Amino acid sequence: MLCVQRTRLMLYCVLAHGNPSKYKSFATHLLVPFYLFPICFIHQGYLLKKGHVRRNWQERWFVLKPSSLIYYVNEDLKEKKGEVLLEESSVNLPDKEGRRCLFCVNAPVRTYEMSASNMKQRVDWVQGKGRT
Repeated sequence: MLCVQRTRLMLYCVLAHGNPSKYKSFATHLLVPFYLFPICFIHQGYLLKKGHVRRNWQERWFVLKPSSLIYYVNEDLKEKKGEVLLEESSVNLPDKEGRRCLFCVNAPVRTYEMSASNMKQRVDWVQGKGRT
């Protein structure tokens, strides 16, 4: 398992089997320059997301990690807009006219409606495939 924690210019990377939180010694940490080590994710890219309050569709940059789906204003990752914890969430594929690439993430707090650019992208997001 690979666990990565971001700092200003460096990444602390812990290589461990099982729970990395049990490795508290600095000797198990490897200090790596930020630009040399990729942040671990499953999939990332732009999706349209329906707003919770205004109910309009906005393009957001999404990063799918093993336990969460985080979305930002754009791909520079400077302005985080929200995070969906996937542990107690489910995904469904509703049929709505005009949105054939739509999928919904039903989280305990609310339902997030998202739309991919095409059906292949939708499948990739729902199955959590590949890096873009």
